Amino acid sequence: MIEIDTHKVSLKFFDFDCPPDELTKELGLEPTRTALKGQEYYIGPENKRVKKTWKWNFWEHQITIVEKDVWIGDLIDNYIDKVFQPRQENIKKITSKCRSEFSIVQYLYDGCNPGLHFKNNRLKIIADIGAEIDIDIYMLGSEQIENKEKEE
Repeated sequence: MIEIDTHKVSLKFFDFDCPPDELTKELGLEPTRTALKGQEYYIGPENKRVKKTWKWNFWEHQITIVEKDVWIGDLIDNYIDKVFQPRQENIKKITSKCRSEFSIVQYLYDGCNPGLHFKNNRLKIIADIGAEIDIDIYMLGSEQIENKEKEE
């Protein structure tokens, strides 16, 4: 089985008091995932699933690209320009009442070391909306691929 690199960029809100639909309406942006405090969910592969409970209300909008040789910097810039910038004031308003996060996740199976670069103007937008930045990069070599195949 050949794995293809996966790149995810998302805006998340945690621990707000209103229903997630209110954030959707405020932003004019359809979420990828929402949850209510106390709602149960599962993580992990099917044979090792773990039940968890949401500690807070949650809202997320995510863009995922599954493709080899994608430059994550282009995806980040596009997300900031098309999602953050036109909604900057609305996001700030929401973030003033809860936690927010700009999340960048990569699952890489082949290639050289990944790198990230943020231009000043885009950093200013992230700082202005008050979002934390969370970056996770997973380098998955042949051993991880073989283990994943055994689990499936």
